[in-house]
Amino acid sequence: MVHTHACRLKQALDIKRGCDESICEFPYPNSTGFSDIGTRTKGKLHCTEVVIGCDTNICQHVRSCFIDSNNQVETLTIVTLLKSEHEKIRQKIMSDSQLSLYIDHISFITLDDILRELYAEI
Repeated sequence: MVHTHACRLKQALDIKRGCDESICEFPYPNSTGFSDIGTRTKGKLHCTEVVIGCDTNICQHVRSCFIDSNNQVETLTIVTLLKSEHEKIRQKIMSDSQLSLYIDHISFITLDDILRELYAEI
């Protein structure tokens, strides 16, 4: 339930930022994998993975996002509960030589970051 709620909050943030569309459970192009959120902004595809409670399949998500999709995805945002989780996930990605090439296209944020920006005007 926390995962689903975090996905909807990130989707709401993307909409607030003015995306063209934002879809939960978005299929990665040319892949059997799904992104938690696929967001189109100015014609470019940006994906989000919410990593709460389990990070064992994060490398497969990165592979689906960039390699399987033939680089159709511009960026991948990884959402966690704690900032302290970012380095562990980054190291998992960097340990795969194919995936490490995409690290500059990956950003990390926390659920708290989303909430702050989403409700900053309240």
